[in-house]
Amino acid sequence: ELTDSLLSAPGYTFLLIAGIYLTALFEPSGTDISHIAFEATSAIATTGLSVGVVGQLSPASKIVFVVLMFAGRLGMVTLGNALLVHKSRQHTATIGDIAV
Repeated sequence: ELTDSLLSAPGYTFLLIAGIYLTALFEPSGTDISHIAFEATSAIATTGLSVGVVGQLSPASKIVFVVLMFAGRLGMVTLGNALLVHKSRQHTATIGDIAV
């Protein structure tokens, strides 16, 4: 649906920027930000491309990448629907004879 597509692009963008920012915070100042941005983009897009810096990252940064990969695999619409708090609905059972 068009509205789902319009809502998912800002969601991906926000998550990507947050992932790059958090990874940059967790890593020492010598880490190349372009490599972090490439790895984060690859993680959220689930492409499997790498420049080889993930093995050198701290455990906190690896957790950020796991979250990015998970969100990218599920999709923003599915993830958003799963995280939203839904009002409880009253379900009623239909009583009747069922012919099988």
